[in-house]
Amino acid sequence: GCEGLELEHEKHLLIANTASEFAEAVDCLMNNESQRHQLARQAHRRVQDFSYRAVAQALIEEFKTDL
Repeated sequence: GCEGLELEHEKHLLIANTASEFAEAVDCLMNNESQRHQLARQAHRRVQDFSYRAVAQALIEEFKTDL
């Protein structure tokens, strides 16, 4: 699953909990180029928050406040 990742259904990804929901999501993306590209852009922006650079910067800022 994607619990704890702060991702939003239909913004960063399509969540499917059953086989039929998965098939519906795949069909939707196959037939909707605009939504496919939008999800890809938003997902890419979101995962940048988890890059080594972003995580390291957040830790540095946290350590600064603790000193």
